[in-house]
Amino acid sequence: MTKLQKISKNITSFAGISFINKEFTRSGLGDLIDKQLGNRVSSCGYRYSDIVRSWFNIFFCGGGCAEDIDQHLRLALENIPNNKVPSPDTLLRSLSELATANTTVTSTSGYFGGVATIGNMIVYYENRDGNANVKLCQAETLLRAYKILLDHAIKIRNARMDAGSYSKEIIETVAAKKNLIDNCLNQDFHKINRINKIIQNNE
Repeated sequence: MTKLQKISKNITSFAGISFINKEFTRSGLGDLIDKQLGNRVSSCGYRYSDIVRSWFNIFFCGGGCAEDIDQHLRLALENIPNNKVPSPDTLLRSLSELATANTTVTSTSGYFGGVATIGNMIVYYENRDGNANVKLCQAETLLRAYKILLDHAIKIRNARMDAGSYSKEIIETVAAKKNLIDNCLNQDFHKINRINKIIQNNE
């Protein structure tokens, strides 16, 4: 006779986020964040590591804004051991605290992270010097992004970029990765035709 067992654990479609949180703790990333950013005021119930962890959880679960933590993710995240889940207001307020406290960040001009997305999902991120020119080492950044995607059997059909990618080195790097033809640079038709000729010569 088959025996049925009743369990009280919740079933969630975001169970995989538990492994990311486990690695976040195991790697010591939370301790590093708190060491570098310091402590928040004593009246705050969340450390900066809790805030960063929560943003990680939102993005890795496919969210796009702080409000997703209440609308879609809170139940799943609260089931993760030792995971403190702040409110959307706390998440946004903490970012304002950091922006106010660290004037070197708010006053820095230039290009920041190198980000690759598929739809609304971030698939690659690489930090860059805040004062770096948009074209500086961009080809190398693209190669590293392509390698990680291809290592996971993600084939690239089209790439969409802006005028910051308009250089011979970058275009040739993109063209070498097969069928990356949709290189939308918001320039005049003459420049786009020149880009297409470079791509055709590399096929």
